[in-house]
Amino acid sequence: MAWVLLLIAGIVLFGDPAGVARIACIGLIVAGIVGLKLAT
Repeated sequence: MAWVLLLIAGIVLFGDPAGVARIACIGLIVAGIVGLKLAT
């Protein structure tokens, strides 16, 4: 899940837009990954 750190670094260091929809999508992706790991 290193891509999460890359996304956060991009938002913080490079000033990429971090709107509510973008943060919500990232949260849903993380929740899906966690759910798949718990299901197996």
